[in-house]
Amino acid sequence: MKRIMIADKQIILRDGLKAILERDEEIYVCGVAADVNEAYEMCAKETPDLLLIDIEMINGDGFKVMRRIKKEFSDVRILILTTSSDFEAVSTALSSGTNSYILKTVGEKELINIVKNAAAGYCVFDPDIEDIIRSKFFLNVDSVNASFGKLSDKDENMLFYLTLGKSNKEIANLMFLSEGRVKNRTTELMGRVGAENRTQLAVFFERNYSHVMLRRRNQV
Repeated sequence: MKRIMIADKQIILRDGLKAILERDEEIYVCGVAADVNEAYEMCAKETPDLLLIDIEMINGDGFKVMRRIKKEFSDVRILILTTSSDFEAVSTALSSGTNSYILKTVGEKELINIVKNAAAGYCVFDPDIEDIIRSKFFLNVDSVNASFGKLSDKDENMLFYLTLGKSNKEIANLMFLSEGRVKNRTTELMGRVGAENRTQLAVFFERNYSHVMLRRRNQV
């Protein structure tokens, strides 16, 4: 069962999201929060698998608490659920450590599936957000693929684990490598595609090397 925490300034949305998510027997909402302080304190207390949070929060914006949570509780996955789809919001979200970004136009059944996948470690982005990421953060796909070249088995494994939300330490343990080597190689691959962080690199790999993702998933 996935433990989910909800943070939204509007009580009707907090209660509505809780009711929707708890329809699924594989989801347990372990807490709700209205402001950034409450969100942090509840994450510290409950250590959820996933924090479902809006950008606009009481007593501050969601980005600040996201950065703090990611720094202190790196295993907590973060899924932004918001109405904001402008470039500045998406850019700040990615640099703040979000793993997934969905707009509030999402349907109820789709939201349940997205939450379960995000909690399981997948990076999930609204199609409109994907378009922003592609157009603003990455070079031309064909030119990037040319510079990326043929991936080695180690690179494929490393990037696959990255898309599952694994930390450098976890990837190092799974691949019998040093954490420093994983970090250095990840940085090199980020430079090749113009990614500013691990989330952008994971999105690029998942969207442009889907055949590799499918093959790796079938091997798990």
